[in-house]
Amino acid sequence: MFNLLNIKNIKYKFIIVLLLLIAIISKIALTINYNNTIKVSDIINCNTVYLTFDDGPSEEVTGKVLDVLKNHNVKATFFVIGQADFDVASIYKRINSEGHALGLHSYTHKPNLIYKTKENYINDFEKLRDFVTQSTGISPKICRMVGGSNSRLCSKKLREQILEYFDQKGYYCYDWDIDPKDCCAYALDQNSIANNIIRTSKNKPN
Repeated sequence: MFNLLNIKNIKYKFIIVLLLLIAIISKIALTINYNNTIKVSDIINCNTVYLTFDDGPSEEVTGKVLDVLKNHNVKATFFVIGQADFDVASIYKRINSEGHALGLHSYTHKPNLIYKTKENYINDFEKLRDFVTQSTGISPKICRMVGGSNSRLCSKKLREQILEYFDQKGYYCYDWDIDPKDCCAYALDQNSIANNIIRTSKNKPN
């Protein structure tokens, strides 16, 4: 849904996007089961939004995001990376302990490296999986490819090989279908972000 947590290029716009989404969503009831899959329950006559964040944790932002989510009793899914210059493991633990879902994204988040070969991708992915498991004691089975599964960052053949690997190993690969385009500019104004969300959401099924 979002490519938001670019560690070096994003600050408070992350919080702005989240607050706008909370204002748009009238009712979200997401609960996380012990297999780290998302269940939707008790939703009557309202739209459902799966709130997801990519490319983090961020030392500056993720804690603030978790505070906002907690204050509004909203659960989300964080597709995380592993390579960072701070203690990401502690944030993984907080994400998990506060009832959010952890998903696997990429250890390095370097498309030019991971999309060179199938082996490169799997090595990077499994390094992240092992790191998350060692850090939290859980082994997520949900994932999101860098750039999405239809990304031009990798060839069609490699994409098919990666998706086949996911299928064989029991991973569920998720993309997004609403993108506020906030990752395309350092300081995209909040009205533009909100309008992108609203415009894209209009034709989505309930």
